[in-house]
Amino acid sequence: MIYAVDMTTTPPSIDPINGTLTNSTVTVAFPTGAPLTVGSNGLAGLHMDFNLRQSLAVDGNGQITGSVNPSIDVMAVSASAELGEITEFTGSVLSTSANGFTLQGPYGFQEVIDVNSQTLFNGTYTLASLPMNAIACVEGVVQADGSILASDVEIITTDQAFISGRILAISPGPVVTMFVGEELPNLSPNIPVDTVYTVDLSAVTEYDVCFFDNWFTQQLFNGSTLVVGQRIFVGGVEQSGTFTPNMVSLRRQGVIGTLVENSVSIIGGNVGSFQMQNDLLMSYSAGGPFTVNTGAGTIFENINGLAGLQGAGAANLVARGLVFKDLNTGKPVVWAHRVRVLQ
Repeated sequence: MIYAVDMTTTPPSIDPINGTLTNSTVTVAFPTGAPLTVGSNGLAGLHMDFNLRQSLAVDGNGQITGSVNPSIDVMAVSASAELGEITEFTGSVLSTSANGFTLQGPYGFQEVIDVNSQTLFNGTYTLASLPMNAIACVEGVVQADGSILASDVEIITTDQAFISGRILAISPGPVVTMFVGEELPNLSPNIPVDTVYTVDLSAVTEYDVCFFDNWFTQQLFNGSTLVVGQRIFVGGVEQSGTFTPNMVSLRRQGVIGTLVENSVSIIGGNVGSFQMQNDLLMSYSAGGPFTVNTGAGTIFENINGLAGLQGAGAANLVARGLVFKDLNTGKPVVWAHRVRVLQ
C-alpha cells in the first residue's frame, strides 16, 4: 500500500493507493571505486538511501500510478563522518549503569548509550539523575560493539508518551494536524504511525527547541510561531486511549531541494543565505522558493561554502537544521547546521 497525503482536504487526509512492484527482486549497485573496507577490529558503516521520489511512478499529470520500482543508493561511511553520525535517537530511559544508560525506542528497539566526560546533558541533568521512563534524545557516534557514544543527551520530557512528525495544517488554538512519523509507546490503533492526526495544543504552555537550553527558546518557538513544514515532537500522557499533550519541542529536519540560481547572498564568510525550491511540503508552505540561512558554524559538504554555491547553478541540496516561522512573511525559513550538495 502507498499512503499519500491529500493537502486539498480540510484537514489534510490520507489517500491509500494499491502498489505494485515492477520487479520481485531489487539489485543495488555499489559505487565504483568506493569500496566498503573494514580493518582488523575496525568499524565501517553502510549508508542506504531509499529514494522514495524516484521509486514511485507518476502519470503525465504528476499523479502516483501505484507502480513501484525501488531506487536504492548505497555508500560506505565512517562512524565519524556526517552520514555516519547518529543525529537523533529518541526513546524511554530504561536503566542506567556506571558508564551510560539504555534507551528503548519505537517498536521496542533498545540501544545502549555510553557517556564520558565530554558528554553534555541539558538542564541540571547528569547520568546519576536521569529519570527512569523519561523521554530522552541522544546524538553521537556508533562504537564497535554497536552502542552509541553520546556527545549530547537531552531529556525532552518526563511524560511517558509522545508523537512526532511534520505539521500539515494549523487552525486557531493552536490546533495542529500532523503526519505522525514516530511515537512511543505504540499508541495504535488510536494514533497509528504513518497517518494524519489532529492534536489540540491550546492548553500547552511548554515549548522548547532541541538541544537548546536557555530562556530565549520560547521567544523563538511557541504556539504562535508554528508553521506548516516544521517537524515537531509532542509529549504527553496516554490514558484509556486518550492522548493529552503537555509540551511541544521543535526538532531538526532535513530539507531536500534545488538551489535557486543567483540567490546566494554572502554577508561574510559563510554567514548569509540562499533560496531553495522543492515540490514537497516546504515549498507548498512557502508558496514557492524558501530561504535557507547559514552562519559561521554551518558545515558545508561537497562544496566550498557559500562562495562555492554561488557558482553551483541549480545544484541539488540537502539542508539540515531547524525550521522557524518568518514573523514578517509568515512563511517557513531554514536555519542550517549542515548543507550537503548531492552528487
